[in-house]
Amino acid sequence: MSSELKRPAIVNIINQIERIRETQANIDLVYRDLCNVIVAEMDEKIPKAISNASKKRFRHNKPYWNDTLGTAWNKMHMKEKAFLKCTWNRYTKTVLRKDYADTRDKFDKLLRKAEREYKSPKASDFESISVKNPNEFWDKISRLGPKRDTSIPMEIIDDNGNSVRKEADILEKWRTDFFNLYHGGNSEQFDSDHYNRTKVHKILLEQNMNDPLYEPNEFINGNITREEPKNIVIHAKNKSACGHDQIPYIVLKNPVLIDALHNLFQWIFDTSTIPSIWRKSIICPILKDYNTDAGDPMNYRSVSLLSCINKLYSVSVNKRIVNYLENNDILVDEQNGFRRNRSYIPSKLDIVEYFERKDVISMTLFESILKEYYNCLWKNDIVKTPKLRTYVKLKANFGIETCVKLNLNKLNDLS
Repeated sequence: MSSELKRPAIVNIINQIERIRETQANIDLVYRDLCNVIVAEMDEKIPKAISNASKKRFRHNKPYWNDTLGTAWNKMHMKEKAFLKCTWNRYTKTVLRKDYADTRDKFDKLLRKAEREYKSPKASDFESISVKNPNEFWDKISRLGPKRDTSIPMEIIDDNGNSVRKEADILEKWRTDFFNLYHGGNSEQFDSDHYNRTKVHKILLEQNMNDPLYEPNEFINGNITREEPKNIVIHAKNKSACGHDQIPYIVLKNPVLIDALHNLFQWIFDTSTIPSIWRKSIICPILKDYNTDAGDPMNYRSVSLLSCINKLYSVSVNKRIVNYLENNDILVDEQNGFRRNRSYIPSKLDIVEYFERKDVISMTLFESILKEYYNCLWKNDIVKTPKLRTYVKLKANFGIETCVKLNLNKLNDLS
C-alpha cells in the first residue's frame, strides 16, 4: 500500500468497521470496499504479463547451451550440408562423410559433457533442499520432465454413448455431476441418528450460553489481538491460489492491511456474521489418473479455492481452539490426525507403549498400525511384547476371512 490515495481508503474502511451497524448487508459492503481498494492497488503496482501468441511455443532452449556448443553445432551443420550436397566421385563423398561423422561425434561429446556439468550440481542441490526446505524441493521437482496437458477437453459422452461437443451441454453436464457429488443422493449413507444427536447437543450448548450465570471461556472468546492475524499472514504461502475475491496472501502482508484484517476479524468474531463472498468457492478439477477418460467429470478431483482472507480467519479461530485443547490436555494421546507435529500413525515406541497399557486390543487399529510398520525395525519390539504375539496367533487361528501372517520382517494382509 505505497499509494497515498489507497492508505486513507484503508483507514476509512477501518473506521467504517468500528462504527457501522452489525448487519449482513453492511458487512458485505465493507468487505467489498476493502477488496476493491486492494485490487485497484494491485492493478496499479503489479505489472501484468502479456502473452505473445506469435512466439514459437514448442522451442525450448537447453539451459546448459553455450558459445562452444553453438560453434560446434554450426561446424557440424556445415559438414553435413557439404556431405549431402556432394555430387562428386565416391572417394570425395567418403571423405566428406568421415569429416561429418567426426564433427558430429565431437559435438555429441561436448553436449553430454555440458549436460553432466549442469546436472551434477543440480542433483547436489536437490539433496540439500530435500532436507532443509521440502517446499522448495517439490517446487523444483515439479518443473522437471515433460509437462502434462492439463487442459480439459470440451467433449463429453452422453448416456447413449454419443459424443457431445456443444458447449452449453458440456457445461451443464459438469454442473450437474458436481452438484450431485456435493449434495449427495444416497440416503443410505447418511447417518440420521448422528445428525439428530448433533442437533440436540447444539441446542443444549446454545441454551447453556444464554443462561445469565454462564461464564464464557476467556481464552477462546477473548478479543483478537493484532499479533494473531499478523503471525498468520506472515507465515502464509505466497504462491497459494486465491479465491473468488482474487486477493492472494502476498498482498496482505502490508502493515496497513494487517490493521484492516485485525479490525475485520474482530468485527466478524463479535457479530458471528461472515461476508457472503466467503461462502463461494472456485472448483478446480484435477484429473486423478491420466490413463482415464479426461472427458468424464467424475474422473477429476475437485479442489475448491476459497478466499485467502477467509482461510486466514479460519486459521486464527482454529489456533485458539487447538491451543486450548492442547494446553488443557483434553485430546487423548491416540488422537494424531489434524494435530501439529504428529503423523496419522504414532511413533513405533508410542504404539508399543499403547498396546502394553491396553487390556483389549482393537483388531482394526492393530491392522492399520502394522501395515504402516511391517519392516524389520518392528521385529525386536513385537517379540518383546507378549500381548502382540498372542494377539497375532489368535487372529491367525480364528480370523478366517481376514488374517495377518507375521514373519520376522514382513507382514502380509491375506484378506
